Amino acid sequence: MSSNPATYTPTRSALRLLHASLAILRASAVQGLAVVPWGIVVRLQDACDDNTVPPGTSTSTIARPLLGSVPYGGPGIYDCTVPGTIAITYDDGPYIYTDHVLDVLKSYNAKATFFITGNNNGKGEIDNTANPWATTIKRAYADGHQIASHTWTHPFLSSLTSAQRKQQMYSNEMALRNILGFFPTYMRPPYSDCTPASGCEADMKALGYHITYFDVDTVDYNNDSPTLIQNAKNNFAKGIAAGSSSTADYLVIGHDIHYQTVYNLTAYMLDTLLAKGYKPVTVGECLGDPQANWYRSAPVDLQPATAAQAAKPGSAHAHNLCLDGQSNPCSIFLASLYVQDDEPSSNDIYELGEAVDNHC
Repeated sequence: MSSNPATYTPTRSALRLLHASLAILRASAVQGLAVVPWGIVVRLQDACDDNTVPPGTSTSTIARPLLGSVPYGGPGIYDCTVPGTIAITYDDGPYIYTDHVLDVLKSYNAKATFFITGNNNGKGEIDNTANPWATTIKRAYADGHQIASHTWTHPFLSSLTSAQRKQQMYSNEMALRNILGFFPTYMRPPYSDCTPASGCEADMKALGYHITYFDVDTVDYNNDSPTLIQNAKNNFAKGIAAGSSSTADYLVIGHDIHYQTVYNLTAYMLDTLLAKGYKPVTVGECLGDPQANWYRSAPVDLQPATAAQAAKPGSAHAHNLCLDGQSNPCSIFLASLYVQDDEPSSNDIYELGEAVDNHC
């Protein structure tokens, strides 16, 4: 293996392959290097922050009536239904750039939807008072934007058990409950991964969630540089080019964790859609769903951690049992990943980068 592997940007299919590889290794707690099928080399390491559970009582017992006409669960929602609207959405935040995107949106009097991830990208738990994220989320809601769920730690939902999937949603609900006093009925599966065969679609319906996808992908996550961001702009412009604001509507995906999306792409999208006569709105508004249906009330009740939980040093959050039923430290796979070039004679090794198996 080369000590200086070439740069490689993994596709979503490559990431699926990666997580399949990690699934094979999940039962092992041995640290070191392991080679799995497909030539991926994985460095294993114990313990992670992904098994933290927000403080307070679980939201699992809260009633979840299916209100309104927007479908719950099932194959999901890919486009808006109200002509003349465009719903810009942001995944994976909040992050260090989110407050600026809120400034930009406010300057245009525009509304958007934020699909919040509770504990990803090393940012810490969103409801931990040592972090700035609760303030950002409260501001986004106060500014009239829609708050939605993007799971607790951004896993491939179809690769989880039903119990693990539900805990991903419960944990994010608890954190948002701790911040806002309620949690959303709209969610977006990470990697757009929520298949009927896995039971994910049925689980989301049982939890009372609208599975929300998109029909315009800016692909901003692959174009986060001053020179490449034009590709994302082109993707947006092309995505809405065919329609007229009198009859068309669009549901757009971006990510507020990327600098160029926040400082460059967002203003371009707003300028473009406004010039074409569209109104930038939330997902709920673009679907004609009353705001009363976007959230479920969940009174804040910050009870001490249960006996099964051990307090995390320096935090009100607690480490719960691992989702696979194993006790801490959770056996996870923090992986420096490499894959051999497809050519049999090639010695090129491509680094996939750092990845974490979120199944703990």
